[in-house]
Amino acid sequence: MLDAADRDRRTDPGPSAGGVDGAGDPVFGPSVAMTLVLDQVTRAAASTAHVLIAGEPGTGRKTMAREIHRRSRPASAGFAQVDCAVRPPRDLEIQLFGSTSPEGGGGNGEGRPLEPIARRSLLHDACGGTVFFEHLCEMPARIQIRVARALRRGEVLLGGDSVRLDIRAIGSVENDYDQAVEDGRVLRGLHELMSGVRINLVPLRHRREDIPRLATSYVERYCRRAQLSNKSLSESAKLLLAALPWRGNATELGIVLQGVVHRVCTEVIQLRDVLNAVEIDGRARPSVVGGTLREARAAFEHEYIAAVLRQHRGRVPEAARTLGMQRTNLYRKLKRFRLGPRQAQE
Repeated sequence: MLDAADRDRRTDPGPSAGGVDGAGDPVFGPSVAMTLVLDQVTRAAASTAHVLIAGEPGTGRKTMAREIHRRSRPASAGFAQVDCAVRPPRDLEIQLFGSTSPEGGGGNGEGRPLEPIARRSLLHDACGGTVFFEHLCEMPARIQIRVARALRRGEVLLGGDSVRLDIRAIGSVENDYDQAVEDGRVLRGLHELMSGVRINLVPLRHRREDIPRLATSYVERYCRRAQLSNKSLSESAKLLLAALPWRGNATELGIVLQGVVHRVCTEVIQLRDVLNAVEIDGRARPSVVGGTLREARAAFEHEYIAAVLRQHRGRVPEAARTLGMQRTNLYRKLKRFRLGPRQAQE
């Protein structure tokens, strides 16, 4: 096994609670979907298998990789991250192994010599810890073969000596991963190694009950980073945030709230502050706004009523009390917007 004292300290132990892809804020929440995911994380951490984490961008794939790492490796173990999509193949190969190798092509690697690595390479530095392959499907075939060979054998050549490669590999993929395997973009050898455990992350729009907690975490984090006085979200602002679809998932939510935190001077972020920052579909608002005021008001009213109904799980009497309106008036609004309690929970 590689000696920890001999490794260059370029890997990152990472935070204890993980973070959103590219943002660093907690994504854990009370939803059933997240509870099931965390159960899978627990079981993955208890095994020695390599892991695939599939999901849309912004759903927290790196967060879950860090959480598996935290639960399965010593606190001092490194968490090394490599983006397979941003480097030219030769640079990626050198980053991982320390050099290119003529042994990289052809076959599944059985019967070939052990993969050589250099001391100043990512696989060397991460030994004893975790390697997180972002955009695994973008890894060139030649490098897939080398990585699969090293992981399968659990040994590499270092300075001519055979040494144990103690690494947990975690791959980040999107929801088209199975098609990538069928198309040959992910080679079967690597697929078989990496798919022993697969965790599918649920988009934020399908676990809306997590949004208030996540949004609160973002606001607190951005206030600390900017050394601003503490701010909080009003209940109506949380309801609006929970109603929006967030097609960019937690990353998009974080971008919107970061802007809101810096623009709002009051201690409480109100519904109007969020409304000024987003379109009704949850995207950041552009500088030019189209449509009449009446159209904008109607669209917002639809989304807000839907959010309140979701908050009360479709119970109209409770939603009417929250909205401060008569139950009969709310039923008329629901009929006008063609919004029934059942649809409001979707």
